[in-house]
Amino acid sequence: MHSAMTALFVGVLACALLLAAAAPAPEDAAAATPATTAAPPTQPGPLAQAFETLLKEGPERAKKFGEGLRSNAEKIRGRLQEDLAKIVAPPASPTKDTPKE
Repeated sequence: MHSAMTALFVGVLACALLLAAAAPAPEDAAAATPATTAAPPTQPGPLAQAFETLLKEGPERAKKFGEGLRSNAEKIRGRLQEDLAKIVAPPASPTKDTPKE
């Protein structure tokens, strides 16, 4: 669970950095702003849509990712136990009956 939450945090941080990098610097924004104010866009940009999707689907994806890791770890653990049992198993006893004296 801890690694899934870390992955989610890193994803959110990466999106925030992408949004910050895409935004113009304050002095550039002042120079680029026309004298008249334009109406705000009705559709969010692709980065905003990606960020919204991440916020909506992030917890579910992190949960599925954690479940997949757990499942794979259980499979690997089972295989290791089988292999170790083969290595550590005692040798088979002979089937011949030895005469008792």
